[in-house]
Formats: sequence, C-alpha cells, structure tokens
Amino acid sequence: MINQKYTRLFLTEHRKVETAAQLLDEGQALVNVKEGQETVVRPSTGANGEIFAGISLMRNSPPTVLNWVGEGVIPSSGSIELPRVPRNGQILIKVGGEKRDIVAGVPAEDQAQLTGPTVTFFADDVAAGSAYTVQMSYDASLNEARQLLGDAPIGGLAAITQDVVGVITRGEVGTSFYDASADFAGAIQVRLGADGRFTTNGQGTLLPNVTVITAPSSENSALVLRVNV
Repeated sequence: MINQKYTRLFLTEHRKVETAAQLLDEGQALVNVKEGQETVVRPSTGANGEIFAGISLMRNSPPTVLNWVGEGVIPSSGSIELPRVPRNGQILIKVGGEKRDIVAGVPAEDQAQLTGPTVTFFADDVAAGSAYTVQMSYDASLNEARQLLGDAPIGGLAAITQDVVGVITRGEVGTSFYDASADFAGAIQVRLGADGRFTTNGQGTLLPNVTVITAPSSENSALVLRVNV
C-alpha cells in the first residue's frame, strides 16, 4: 500500500510484468529480469544481485497486510497487549532504543517474550521503567482494509490482467511494503527483501539510489523512501 499523504511522484513509467509474477499491491519493490529478449519486472525476492527497477504503482485497492508501530513506557505489569497477533517473524521489539531478541519462554536480559498478542519484558527493563517500541505487520480484516482504501476495483486490478504495471522511478514514497522485523531508525539505505519488501537485513541488493526519509513510527507506520533510479 502507498500512503498518499507521504508520497510525491516526480517520474513514473509503465513496464511489462514477468509472466506468472505475483503483484500484491502498490508500493512493492520491483526488479528487472529478462524474459526471452525483453527486460520485464517482478517483485524482489531478496536474492543477492537483483537489479532495482522502482516501486509498483497501480491503483488504490484494499490491502491484505497492515503495519502498526507502538511506543511507550513499560508498565509496572511488565506486559503490553498488541492490537493483533503479528505475522510470523514480522515484529521488532526495542527497549531503550536497543533491539530485543524475541523468545517464547520467560525473557532474560536483552530478550522479550511474545505469546499471541502479548509482549512480556525482562524484569530489569520493567523495574527501570524503560521506553519501548514495537513495530509489526499483521493480516488486515476486511473492514479495516475497506476503511482505508475502499472496495476492490470491479474486475480486479488492470495491472494484473494486462501484465503491465506503473513503476515509480523518482520521487518520495510512503510504502507499507517493508520487513517489519527490520530496524530502519538508524538506516540511511535499504536492501531488497522477499515479496517486494524493503529491509535492512539479509543479503539482498543494497540500494544506493534509495534513501530512508522517515522510519516507521507511531505517528506514521509507513516507510518513507526517496527513490532516484
């Protein structure tokens, strides 16, 4: 999903999509690949050496995945309730600005426990009254998706049926397609990740022509990037 409030488009183009490629939504990281004699695009996979083409641009449609960022002070109870159960592996927990390893059992130092939608912090972090940040993605309900961007277009997305997609090659883009387990707070550059998501983790191509303008926060859960392909 592209958050229009934080998006400014300077240059776009239309590109042919690789046969059988799965375009999920606007805001995906696209890469160049060869199909026969033609250069086409598909969502990034996070493999090393992929060549960034730009960010997908289609039309508003209800998102299937949403992001949430929460910030606050650890309560005396030692636990907080998240609004939803995070998607598998799609959560980042920080205490005092430091990342915590996520465990299923009782948390020790530098750890936090995740059980369903409940996060439980290490006892010393609770005693210190430390600040926390939780960044996560979750599966959107139908009502949530419709409230954000309305109903799906009749007949589906034209980009999918025509195998042609708009590509943002220059501008600032607020996208929901990022790895929610990645820490963007101190990042200047990003990497290509799986499923067309931007990340700071892994071996995906580092993008010198993409700059982090604003990391996700409780005020704006989108990742705002400046793109100049």
